[in-house]
Amino acid sequence: MSAPEGEESNEEASTEEERRFEEALRQLGAATPVSSDFCARVLAAAQLVPPTSAASESTAAPGAGRLRRRFQLPSRLSPAISVLAAGLVLSLAMNVWWGFRVQDSATLQQELATAQAQVRAAQADSQQWQTRHADMTRQLAALQEQAQRQGQQGQESGGASTRTPPAVVAQDRVRAKVGIQVRSGDRTAPAKTTETVKTGDSLRIYVVPENDAYVYVVHNDGKTLTLLNAQNATTKVTKGGLVALPALEQFYQINGGSDRESITVICSSTEIREIASLVSAPNVSQQNWLSLEKALLDKSKIDLSQPTDKPFQIAGNVHPTGSNDPFLNTLVIYSGKSLVVKKYTFQVQK
Repeated sequence: MSAPEGEESNEEASTEEERRFEEALRQLGAATPVSSDFCARVLAAAQLVPPTSAASESTAAPGAGRLRRRFQLPSRLSPAISVLAAGLVLSLAMNVWWGFRVQDSATLQQELATAQAQVRAAQADSQQWQTRHADMTRQLAALQEQAQRQGQQGQESGGASTRTPPAVVAQDRVRAKVGIQVRSGDRTAPAKTTETVKTGDSLRIYVVPENDAYVYVVHNDGKTLTLLNAQNATTKVTKGGLVALPALEQFYQINGGSDRESITVICSSTEIREIASLVSAPNVSQQNWLSLEKALLDKSKIDLSQPTDKPFQIAGNVHPTGSNDPFLNTLVIYSGKSLVVKKYTFQVQK
């Protein structure tokens, strides 16, 4: 018994639908794009609900059998629809992820381009500074060469009239060996520029000028000034002569009357009458002596940090019996311009 003509046309339509669904599945499996009309058909088919029982089929109106096959089609293809829906979601997620990747890549490329531009600018600045440094170096070399030429020309033209003869320079230079021996109990040692002593300690002063010179030794306890060699201050000490105060066999003793005492040794190629006049005057003020002492120190410009390398011999001394004193070997040579001034300061512990 043949089927009605309407049913055949419906079966052909169903077959056509099934073929389209299979074609869509193959496209999705092959990772090919899905057309928009196919997505619309999938959504429309998902809204159809198949019959739930045989009773509904028997009570259907005429022509319901013709629709039954059409309504059963989504029921058979529901797994495929689920796969298609999952594929669509995955495709959307991939598109979103790829969009972010493309955006991040564009941002990174822009940042890279900016960094490259900054590097090029820094390189350009560095090259400019190098060029400027080279120019300044050339200018400095030219100025130095010009100054050197001018100096040579000045020496050639007026050097003979401006140079000081070496003999004059040698005469202005004064050198002397100076030292103070400190005896504390059984121990003896040379005094430092600033020394701490105790009441009862003893001191002996040594001075040996390299050439004929006037020697002044001034003691100051903060109250009284004393020229220790007042008797011989107006007489030059001969070259290499030894001045030992109070004597090679004697010492000065610290009596503890003052917390601070000083001894200033002065060697000069010329007589300094201001020292003898100031010290011999009654009630001389400390301020007057400190001012004179500072002026002499400034004038001498002694190099107290380093002794002179060139030694000189002791030719004689003002105390003939003391030439073999071993302390003489510890004396330090000091030098100055026109005079030598060496000051020792003693902190007295009672």
